[in-house]
Amino acid sequence: MVLIWPLVLWRWVVVETGRDKWPLRHRPPRKAHGIAALALAVCIPAIIITGIAIKQVWPADVAPQQLEAPE
Repeated sequence: MVLIWPLVLWRWVVVETGRDKWPLRHRPPRKAHGIAALALAVCIPAIIITGIAIKQVWPADVAPQQLEAPE
């Protein structure tokens, strides 16, 4: 607490004097959220479709074998 009190005091002065422009402070993250949402909307279905398309198929001509318990 002792180390951050100057930051708390400075922040209080900025807010009280009206020099704080809070809409500008949050604009870059808001832009990034839109881009991230668009990327996820495209990538998630692409990953699912790719996974379904390249799934492995078990060979039909291999007979199953029963495993024995270790001795």
